[in-house]
Amino acid sequence: RINNYLDKLLDIKAQRQVRLTHLNQKLAQSNFSNDEKEEYIKELQRRETEYLRQLRIKITYSSFTPIATLGRGASGVVLLAKYKLDQKLYAVKVLRKNQVIERKQQDYLKLERDLMASSLSKYIVKFHSSFQDDQNLYLVMEYAPGGDLMGLLMREDKLPEQSAKFYTQELVEAFNDLHKHQIIYRDGKPDNILITLTGHIKLTDFGLSCQAQSLRQPEFCTCDNQVLQQNICQICKKPQQKQLHTHPRLKAFSTVGTLNYTAPEMFSKNGYSEKCDFWAVGCILFEMLFGYAPFATDSYRETKNKIIKNQQYLQIPAGVSPYCADFIRKLVCDPDKRMGYEQIKQHPWMKQVNNQPSFVPKLKNETDVQYFDQASPPIDVYAKSAFFVDNGEFAEFSQRYFPLTQIGKVTSPGKPSIKDLFVDMGVKKM
Repeated sequence: RINNYLDKLLDIKAQRQVRLTHLNQKLAQSNFSNDEKEEYIKELQRRETEYLRQLRIKITYSSFTPIATLGRGASGVVLLAKYKLDQKLYAVKVLRKNQVIERKQQDYLKLERDLMASSLSKYIVKFHSSFQDDQNLYLVMEYAPGGDLMGLLMREDKLPEQSAKFYTQELVEAFNDLHKHQIIYRDGKPDNILITLTGHIKLTDFGLSCQAQSLRQPEFCTCDNQVLQQNICQICKKPQQKQLHTHPRLKAFSTVGTLNYTAPEMFSKNGYSEKCDFWAVGCILFEMLFGYAPFATDSYRETKNKIIKNQQYLQIPAGVSPYCADFIRKLVCDPDKRMGYEQIKQHPWMKQVNNQPSFVPKLKNETDVQYFDQASPPIDVYAKSAFFVDNGEFAEFSQRYFPLTQIGKVTSPGKPSIKDLFVDMGVKKM
Protein backbone atom coordinates (compact mmCIF):
# COMPACT_ATOMS: atom_id res chain seq x y z
CA ARG A 1 0.00 0.00 0.00
CA ILE A 2 2.90 2.36 0.73
CA ASN A 3 4.31 1.65 -2.73
CA ASN A 4 0.90 2.32 -4.30
CA TYR A 5 0.65 5.60 -2.40
CA LEU A 6 4.12 6.71 -3.55
CA ASP A 7 3.34 5.69 -7.12
CA LYS A 8 0.18 7.78 -6.99
CA LEU A 9 2.08 10.83 -5.74
CA LEU A 10 4.63 10.46 -8.54
CA ASP A 11 1.82 10.05 -11.06
CA ILE A 12 0.12 13.24 -9.82
CA LYS A 13 3.39 15.14 -10.15
CA ALA A 14 3.98 13.77 -13.65
CA GLN A 15 0.46 14.65 -14.76
CA ARG A 16 0.88 18.22 -13.48
CA GLN A 17 3.99 18.57 -15.64
CA VAL A 18 2.15 17.12 -18.65
CA ARG A 19 -0.66 19.66 -18.27
CA LEU A 20 1.73 22.59 -17.86
CA THR A 21 3.78 21.52 -20.88
CA HIS A 22 0.63 21.11 -22.97
CA LEU A 23 -0.65 24.56 -21.99
CA ASN A 24 2.72 26.22 -22.69
CA GLN A 25 2.80 24.62 -26.14
CA LYS A 26 -0.70 25.87 -26.88
CA LEU A 27 0.15 29.39 -25.68
CA ALA A 28 3.36 29.42 -27.74
CA GLN A 29 1.29 28.68 -30.87
CA SER A 30 -1.25 31.39 -30.07
CA ASN A 31 -1.32 35.12 -30.73
CA PHE A 32 -2.33 35.95 -27.14
CA SER A 33 -0.70 38.85 -25.36
CA ASN A 34 1.73 38.16 -22.52
CA ASP A 35 -0.89 39.29 -20.00
CA GLU A 36 -3.45 36.87 -21.49
CA LYS A 37 -0.95 34.01 -21.41
CA GLU A 38 -0.26 34.75 -17.77
CA GLU A 39 -3.99 34.60 -17.02
CA TYR A 40 -4.23 31.11 -18.54
CA ILE A 41 -1.26 29.92 -16.51
CA LYS A 42 -2.76 31.35 -13.32
CA GLU A 43 -6.07 29.62 -14.09
CA LEU A 44 -4.27 26.30 -14.49
CA GLN A 45 -2.40 26.85 -11.21
CA ARG A 46 -5.67 27.66 -9.46
CA ARG A 47 -7.16 24.40 -10.69
CA GLU A 48 -4.07 22.45 -9.68
CA THR A 49 -4.40 23.80 -6.14
CA GLU A 50 -8.11 22.98 -6.01
CA TYR A 51 -7.40 19.50 -7.34
CA LEU A 52 -4.84 18.78 -4.61
CA ARG A 53 -7.29 20.02 -2.00
CA GLN A 54 -10.01 17.73 -3.34
CA LEU A 55 -7.66 14.74 -3.33
CA ARG A 56 -7.31 15.06 0.44
CA ILE A 57 -11.06 14.51 0.89
CA LYS A 58 -12.11 10.88 1.08
CA ILE A 59 -15.38 10.22 -0.73
CA THR A 60 -17.68 7.38 0.33
CA TYR A 61 -21.35 6.63 -0.16
CA SER A 62 -22.02 8.30 3.20
CA SER A 63 -20.71 11.55 1.64
CA PHE A 64 -24.05 11.73 -0.20
CA THR A 65 -27.68 12.06 0.79
CA PRO A 66 -29.74 9.81 -1.52
CA ILE A 67 -32.92 11.48 -2.76
CA ALA A 68 -34.47 9.23 -5.42
CA THR A 69 -33.86 6.26 -7.68
CA LEU A 70 -33.78 7.56 -11.26
CA GLY A 71 -33.44 4.27 -13.11
CA ARG A 72 -32.43 0.63 -12.93
CA GLY A 73 -30.26 -1.46 -15.24
CA ALA A 74 -28.92 -4.99 -15.52
CA SER A 75 -25.86 -4.27 -13.38
CA GLY A 76 -27.09 -1.61 -10.98
CA VAL A 77 -29.07 1.57 -10.41
CA VAL A 78 -28.75 5.32 -10.87
CA LEU A 79 -29.59 7.50 -7.89
CA LEU A 80 -30.16 11.21 -7.48
CA ALA A 81 -28.06 12.29 -4.50
CA LYS A 82 -26.81 15.46 -2.85
CA TYR A 83 -23.10 15.72 -2.10
CA LYS A 84 -22.88 16.94 1.49
CA LEU A 85 -19.69 18.92 0.94
CA ASP A 86 -20.92 21.27 -1.81
CA GLN A 87 -24.71 20.66 -1.49
CA LYS A 88 -24.99 20.03 -5.22
CA LEU A 89 -27.08 17.34 -6.89
CA TYR A 90 -25.41 14.50 -8.80
CA ALA A 91 -26.44 11.31 -10.55
CA VAL A 92 -24.72 8.37 -8.83
CA LYS A 93 -24.41 5.14 -10.78
CA VAL A 94 -24.11 2.16 -8.43
CA LEU A 95 -22.77 -1.13 -9.85
CA ARG A 96 -22.35 -4.50 -8.13
CA LYS A 97 -18.74 -5.63 -8.32
CA ASN A 98 -19.65 -9.28 -8.78
CA GLN A 99 -22.02 -8.48 -11.65
CA VAL A 100 -19.44 -6.28 -13.40
CA ILE A 101 -16.98 -9.19 -13.28
CA GLU A 102 -19.57 -11.75 -14.38
CA ARG A 103 -20.35 -9.63 -17.44
CA LYS A 104 -16.63 -8.86 -18.03
CA GLN A 105 -17.33 -5.13 -18.02
CA GLN A 106 -14.19 -3.93 -16.24
CA ASP A 107 -12.54 -2.43 -19.33
CA TYR A 108 -15.76 -0.86 -20.60
CA LEU A 109 -16.37 0.68 -17.18
CA LYS A 110 -12.90 2.21 -17.12
CA LEU A 111 -13.41 3.71 -20.59
CA GLU A 112 -16.81 5.06 -19.53
CA ARG A 113 -15.22 6.76 -16.53
CA ASP A 114 -12.35 8.17 -18.59
CA LEU A 115 -14.68 9.47 -21.31
CA MET A 116 -16.83 11.37 -18.84
CA ALA A 117 -13.73 12.77 -17.18
CA SER A 118 -12.31 14.01 -20.49
CA SER A 119 -13.07 17.38 -22.00
CA LEU A 120 -13.86 15.84 -25.40
CA SER A 121 -17.34 17.27 -25.78
CA LYS A 122 -19.83 19.60 -24.18
CA TYR A 123 -22.42 16.96 -25.03
CA ILE A 124 -21.02 14.38 -22.59
CA VAL A 125 -22.19 14.25 -18.97
CA LYS A 126 -19.47 15.62 -16.70
CA PHE A 127 -17.63 13.38 -14.29
CA HIS A 128 -17.25 14.17 -10.59
CA SER A 129 -15.59 11.14 -9.00
CA SER A 130 -15.50 7.37 -8.73
CA PHE A 131 -15.10 5.33 -5.57
CA GLN A 132 -15.90 1.89 -4.20
CA ASP A 133 -16.63 -0.15 -1.12
CA ASP A 134 -16.65 -3.89 -0.45
CA GLN A 135 -19.70 -4.63 -2.65
CA ASN A 136 -20.21 -1.73 -5.04
CA LEU A 137 -18.60 0.63 -7.52
CA TYR A 138 -19.84 4.22 -7.72
CA LEU A 139 -19.67 6.68 -10.63
CA VAL A 140 -20.68 10.22 -9.68
CA MET A 141 -21.66 12.43 -12.59
CA GLU A 142 -23.59 15.48 -13.70
CA TYR A 143 -27.34 15.38 -13.14
CA ALA A 144 -29.64 16.26 -16.07
CA PRO A 145 -33.08 17.03 -14.57
CA GLY A 146 -34.99 16.89 -17.88
CA GLY A 147 -34.94 13.11 -18.01
CA ASP A 148 -34.12 11.38 -21.30
CA LEU A 149 -35.32 11.70 -24.87
CA MET A 150 -37.31 8.47 -24.60
CA GLY A 151 -39.31 10.00 -21.74
CA LEU A 152 -40.01 13.06 -23.88
CA LEU A 153 -41.18 10.83 -26.75
CA MET A 154 -43.42 8.84 -24.43
CA ARG A 155 -45.08 12.07 -23.30
CA GLU A 156 -45.32 13.70 -26.74
CA ASP A 157 -45.54 10.60 -28.99
CA LYS A 158 -44.07 12.57 -31.91
CA LEU A 159 -42.02 15.75 -32.29
CA PRO A 160 -42.36 18.51 -34.89
CA GLU A 161 -39.72 18.35 -37.63
CA GLN A 162 -37.88 21.45 -36.36
CA SER A 163 -37.67 20.04 -32.83
CA ALA A 164 -36.39 16.72 -34.18
CA LYS A 165 -33.80 18.62 -36.22
CA PHE A 166 -32.55 20.40 -33.08
CA TYR A 167 -31.90 17.11 -31.25
CA THR A 168 -30.45 15.50 -34.39
CA GLN A 169 -27.97 18.32 -34.87
CA GLU A 170 -26.73 18.12 -31.28
CA LEU A 171 -26.53 14.32 -31.41
CA VAL A 172 -24.46 14.45 -34.61
CA GLU A 173 -22.07 16.92 -32.96
CA ALA A 174 -21.81 14.69 -29.88
CA PHE A 175 -20.91 11.64 -31.97
CA ASN A 176 -18.46 13.61 -34.08
CA ASP A 177 -16.64 14.84 -30.96
CA LEU A 178 -16.17 11.18 -29.99
CA HIS A 179 -15.21 10.07 -33.50
CA LYS A 180 -12.48 12.73 -33.72
CA HIS A 181 -10.79 10.81 -30.92
CA GLN A 182 -11.53 7.42 -32.49
CA ILE A 183 -14.29 6.57 -30.03
CA ILE A 184 -17.32 4.65 -31.30
CA TYR A 185 -20.36 5.08 -29.05
CA ARG A 186 -22.26 1.96 -30.23
CA ASP A 187 -25.36 2.45 -28.08
CA GLY A 188 -27.22 5.37 -29.63
CA LYS A 189 -30.86 5.31 -28.49
CA PRO A 190 -33.32 7.81 -26.96
CA ASP A 191 -32.80 6.33 -23.47
CA ASN A 192 -29.14 7.41 -23.48
CA ILE A 193 -29.79 11.01 -24.52
CA LEU A 194 -30.35 13.16 -21.43
CA ILE A 195 -31.93 16.61 -21.40
CA THR A 196 -30.33 19.31 -19.27
CA LEU A 197 -31.96 22.13 -17.34
CA THR A 198 -31.52 24.39 -20.41
CA GLY A 199 -33.04 21.86 -22.81
CA HIS A 200 -29.82 20.78 -24.53
CA ILE A 201 -28.67 17.15 -24.71
CA LYS A 202 -25.98 15.15 -22.95
CA LEU A 203 -24.85 11.64 -23.84
CA THR A 204 -24.69 9.16 -20.99
CA ASP A 205 -23.97 5.45 -20.47
CA PHE A 206 -20.69 4.79 -22.27
CA GLY A 207 -20.58 1.16 -21.14
CA LEU A 208 -20.57 -0.12 -24.75
CA SER A 209 -18.24 2.52 -26.20
CA CYS A 210 -14.83 1.53 -27.47
CA GLN A 211 -11.63 3.06 -28.79
CA ALA A 212 -10.88 2.17 -32.39
CA GLN A 213 -7.19 1.38 -31.76
CA SER A 214 -7.99 -1.45 -29.37
CA LEU A 215 -11.50 -2.50 -30.26
CA ARG A 216 -11.04 -6.20 -30.81
CA GLN A 217 -10.17 -8.15 -27.68
CA PRO A 218 -9.03 -11.60 -28.88
CA GLU A 219 -8.48 -14.47 -26.52
CA PHE A 220 -4.88 -14.84 -27.74
CA CYS A 221 -2.17 -12.46 -28.90
CA THR A 222 -2.55 -11.30 -32.51
CA CYS A 223 0.26 -8.75 -32.59
CA ASP A 224 2.45 -8.55 -35.69
CA ASN A 225 5.67 -8.04 -33.75
CA GLN A 226 5.41 -9.98 -30.53
CA VAL A 227 7.48 -9.11 -27.51
CA LEU A 228 7.23 -12.36 -25.58
CA GLN A 229 8.05 -13.07 -22.00
CA GLN A 230 7.07 -16.51 -20.71
CA ASN A 231 4.78 -16.88 -23.75
CA ILE A 232 2.91 -13.69 -22.80
CA CYS A 233 2.96 -10.81 -25.27
CA GLN A 234 4.18 -7.65 -23.55
CA ILE A 235 2.28 -5.51 -26.07
CA CYS A 236 -1.26 -6.77 -25.54
CA LYS A 237 -0.66 -8.93 -22.41
CA LYS A 238 -2.25 -12.01 -24.02
CA PRO A 239 -0.94 -15.57 -24.48
CA GLN A 240 0.92 -16.49 -27.65
CA GLN A 241 -1.08 -17.86 -30.56
CA LYS A 242 0.47 -20.08 -33.24
CA GLN A 243 -1.15 -18.34 -36.19
CA LEU A 244 -0.69 -14.57 -36.01
CA HIS A 245 -2.78 -11.80 -37.46
CA THR A 246 -2.48 -8.03 -37.20
CA HIS A 247 -4.56 -6.02 -34.75
CA PRO A 248 -7.54 -4.53 -36.60
CA ARG A 249 -7.58 -0.74 -36.78
CA LEU A 250 -10.50 1.68 -36.90
CA LYS A 251 -13.01 -1.14 -36.81
CA ALA A 252 -15.00 -2.97 -34.19
CA PHE A 253 -16.31 -6.52 -34.34
CA SER A 254 -18.65 -7.08 -31.38
CA THR A 255 -22.42 -7.00 -31.91
CA VAL A 256 -23.57 -4.71 -29.12
CA GLY A 257 -26.23 -2.07 -28.53
CA THR A 258 -30.02 -2.10 -28.69
CA LEU A 259 -31.48 -4.00 -31.66
CA ASN A 260 -33.84 -1.29 -32.96
CA TYR A 261 -30.87 1.06 -33.43
CA THR A 262 -28.19 -1.48 -34.44
CA ALA A 263 -26.59 -0.90 -37.86
CA PRO A 264 -26.66 -3.81 -40.35
CA GLU A 265 -22.86 -4.04 -40.60
CA MET A 266 -22.68 -4.80 -36.87
CA PHE A 267 -24.10 -8.27 -37.64
CA SER A 268 -21.34 -9.08 -40.13
CA LYS A 269 -17.91 -10.53 -39.40
CA ASN A 270 -16.15 -7.86 -41.45
CA GLY A 271 -16.16 -5.21 -38.74
CA TYR A 272 -17.69 -1.74 -38.72
CA SER A 273 -16.63 1.87 -38.33
CA GLU A 274 -17.92 4.93 -36.51
CA LYS A 275 -20.62 5.25 -39.20
CA CYS A 276 -22.72 2.80 -37.15
CA ASP A 277 -23.41 5.73 -34.82
CA PHE A 278 -24.89 7.75 -37.69
CA TRP A 279 -27.23 4.84 -38.52
CA ALA A 280 -28.52 5.24 -34.94
CA VAL A 281 -28.99 8.97 -35.58
CA GLY A 282 -31.23 8.14 -38.55
CA CYS A 283 -33.27 5.63 -36.54
CA ILE A 284 -33.70 8.04 -33.63
CA LEU A 285 -34.76 10.83 -36.00
CA PHE A 286 -37.32 8.47 -37.58
CA GLU A 287 -38.69 7.62 -34.13
CA MET A 288 -38.91 11.27 -33.11
CA LEU A 289 -40.94 12.07 -36.22
CA PHE A 290 -43.21 9.02 -36.49
CA GLY A 291 -43.44 7.60 -32.98
CA TYR A 292 -41.76 4.23 -33.61
CA ALA A 293 -38.40 2.81 -34.70
CA PRO A 294 -38.16 2.09 -38.45
CA PHE A 295 -37.71 -1.69 -38.22
CA ALA A 296 -39.33 -2.50 -34.86
CA THR A 297 -41.29 -5.76 -34.61
CA ASP A 298 -42.18 -8.17 -31.82
CA SER A 299 -39.64 -10.68 -33.14
CA TYR A 300 -35.87 -10.36 -32.74
CA ARG A 301 -35.26 -12.43 -35.89
CA GLU A 302 -37.72 -10.41 -37.98
CA THR A 303 -36.32 -7.07 -36.79
CA LYS A 304 -32.76 -8.20 -37.52
CA ASN A 305 -33.78 -9.40 -40.98
CA LYS A 306 -35.43 -6.06 -41.77
CA ILE A 307 -32.33 -4.16 -40.61
CA ILE A 308 -30.05 -6.27 -42.80
CA LYS A 309 -32.43 -5.83 -45.77
CA ASN A 310 -33.07 -2.17 -44.94
CA GLN A 311 -33.37 -1.01 -48.56
CA GLN A 312 -36.31 -3.36 -49.01
CA TYR A 313 -38.09 -2.56 -45.72
CA LEU A 314 -37.45 1.13 -44.99
CA GLN A 315 -40.70 3.02 -45.56
CA ILE A 316 -40.93 6.70 -44.68
CA PRO A 317 -44.51 7.86 -44.01
CA ALA A 318 -45.85 11.11 -45.39
CA GLY A 319 -45.85 14.25 -43.31
CA VAL A 320 -42.19 15.35 -43.44
CA SER A 321 -40.33 17.54 -45.91
CA PRO A 322 -38.61 15.92 -48.92
CA TYR A 323 -35.22 17.02 -47.56
CA CYS A 324 -35.96 15.32 -44.23
CA ALA A 325 -36.99 12.08 -45.93
CA ASP A 326 -33.82 12.16 -48.04
CA PHE A 327 -31.74 12.80 -44.91
CA ILE A 328 -33.17 9.69 -43.23
CA ARG A 329 -32.60 7.53 -46.32
CA LYS A 330 -28.95 8.59 -46.46
CA LEU A 331 -28.40 7.54 -42.83
CA VAL A 332 -30.60 4.44 -42.60
CA CYS A 333 -28.77 2.58 -45.34
CA ASP A 334 -25.74 0.34 -45.86
CA PRO A 335 -22.43 1.84 -44.66
CA ASP A 336 -20.93 2.38 -48.12
CA LYS A 337 -23.85 4.70 -48.97
CA ARG A 338 -24.25 6.28 -45.52
CA MET A 339 -23.34 9.90 -44.94
CA GLY A 340 -20.36 10.81 -42.76
CA TYR A 341 -20.11 13.91 -40.60
CA GLU A 342 -19.12 16.37 -43.35
CA GLN A 343 -21.88 15.12 -45.66
CA ILE A 344 -24.41 15.40 -42.84
CA LYS A 345 -23.41 18.99 -42.17
CA GLN A 346 -23.70 19.86 -45.86
CA HIS A 347 -27.09 18.21 -46.35
CA PRO A 348 -29.85 20.75 -47.19
CA TRP A 349 -32.02 19.53 -44.29
CA MET A 350 -29.35 20.52 -41.77
CA LYS A 351 -29.39 24.15 -42.87
CA GLN A 352 -31.12 26.73 -40.68
CA VAL A 353 -31.17 24.71 -37.48
CA ASN A 354 -32.95 26.45 -34.63
CA ASN A 355 -30.51 26.44 -31.70
CA GLN A 356 -33.28 27.13 -29.18
CA PRO A 357 -34.76 23.92 -27.70
CA SER A 358 -38.52 23.53 -27.91
CA PHE A 359 -38.61 21.68 -24.57
CA VAL A 360 -37.08 23.19 -21.43
CA PRO A 361 -37.73 21.40 -18.10
CA LYS A 362 -39.96 23.26 -15.65
CA LEU A 363 -39.13 22.07 -12.15
CA LYS A 364 -41.13 22.67 -9.00
CA ASN A 365 -37.87 22.52 -7.01
CA GLU A 366 -34.32 21.26 -7.50
CA THR A 367 -35.21 17.71 -6.46
CA ASP A 368 -38.26 17.44 -8.75
CA VAL A 369 -37.89 14.16 -10.70
CA GLN A 370 -41.14 14.38 -12.69
CA TYR A 371 -39.32 13.78 -15.99
CA PHE A 372 -37.99 10.39 -14.90
CA ASP A 373 -40.73 7.85 -15.58
CA GLN A 374 -39.09 5.17 -13.43
CA ALA A 375 -38.32 7.46 -10.50
CA SER A 376 -38.93 5.95 -7.06
CA PRO A 377 -37.66 6.38 -3.51
CA PRO A 378 -33.93 5.69 -3.06
CA ILE A 379 -33.12 2.00 -2.69
CA ASP A 380 -30.79 0.39 -0.19
CA VAL A 381 -27.62 -0.12 -2.26
CA TYR A 382 -26.41 -2.78 0.18
CA ALA A 383 -29.58 -4.89 0.13
CA LYS A 384 -29.15 -8.48 -1.08
CA SER A 385 -25.43 -7.96 -1.64
CA ALA A 386 -23.58 -11.07 -2.73
CA PHE A 387 -20.31 -11.89 -0.99
CA PHE A 388 -17.43 -10.52 -3.07
CA VAL A 389 -13.77 -11.48 -2.84
CA ASP A 390 -11.66 -8.58 -4.08
CA ASN A 391 -8.63 -9.83 -6.00
CA GLY A 392 -7.52 -6.37 -7.06
CA GLU A 393 -9.70 -6.14 -10.18
CA PHE A 394 -10.75 -2.60 -9.23
CA ALA A 395 -7.52 -1.34 -7.68
CA GLU A 396 -7.42 1.74 -9.95
CA PHE A 397 -11.14 2.41 -10.17
CA SER A 398 -11.38 5.13 -7.51
CA GLN A 399 -10.39 8.43 -9.10
CA ARG A 400 -10.72 12.16 -8.84
CA TYR A 401 -10.05 13.90 -12.11
CA PHE A 402 -8.41 17.21 -12.77
CA PRO A 403 -11.24 19.78 -13.21
CA LEU A 404 -10.94 20.54 -16.93
CA THR A 405 -14.54 19.61 -17.69
CA GLN A 406 -15.53 23.01 -16.29
CA ILE A 407 -15.10 26.03 -18.57
CA GLY A 408 -13.99 28.39 -15.85
CA LYS A 409 -12.64 31.87 -16.43
CA VAL A 410 -12.18 33.27 -19.93
CA THR A 411 -9.49 35.94 -20.22
CA SER A 412 -11.45 38.20 -22.57
CA PRO A 413 -14.38 38.06 -25.03
CA GLY A 414 -13.65 35.91 -28.08
CA LYS A 415 -10.85 33.99 -26.38
CA PRO A 416 -11.09 30.23 -25.71
CA SER A 417 -11.56 28.91 -22.20
CA ILE A 418 -8.78 26.88 -20.63
CA LYS A 419 -11.00 23.84 -21.16
CA ASP A 420 -10.88 24.46 -24.93
CA LEU A 421 -7.08 24.44 -24.87
CA PHE A 422 -7.06 20.91 -23.46
CA VAL A 423 -9.67 19.29 -25.75
CA ASP A 424 -7.07 17.69 -28.04
CA MET A 425 -5.41 15.86 -25.15
CA GLY A 426 -8.03 13.18 -25.79
CA VAL A 427 -9.23 10.52 -23.38
CA LYS A 428 -6.59 10.65 -20.68
CA LYS A 429 -6.58 10.51 -16.94
CA MET A 430 -6.40 14.16 -15.92
